[in-house]
Amino acid sequence: TMETCGPPKYNPGGSALNTCRILRGLGEKNVIFCGAVGADENGEIITKILKDSSLNTCIQTLPDHCTGTCICLISGDKRSLNANIGASLHFKKEFVTSRWCQGKIGSCNSAAHDDIEED
Repeated sequence: TMETCGPPKYNPGGSALNTCRILRGLGEKNVIFCGAVGADENGEIITKILKDSSLNTCIQTLPDHCTGTCICLISGDKRSLNANIGASLHFKKEFVTSRWCQGKIGSCNSAAHDDIEED
């Protein structure tokens, strides 16, 4: 039988995002996460969670694709993951080099260097 333990929990992740979050948690200010979401409810949820965190982000919204998801099923001490990377599959490096994203990256770099003490 399948049991649920309340509403689903939304926890943005993946190796790149998790690495950025760990670096930011260790005090590194010069960190920015770039990624893609779909123009859907999951994209709105993930974007809000990231906005509420202390992580600098540059998120591309792709209206023709769904936000990537991963469901984790747990049974005793066993886990089963099923992932659909969705919009992330269509993320292009051109977005990172766009003027808008470069402006955000420049702001991140400036904010990080404001706190550097020179010897």
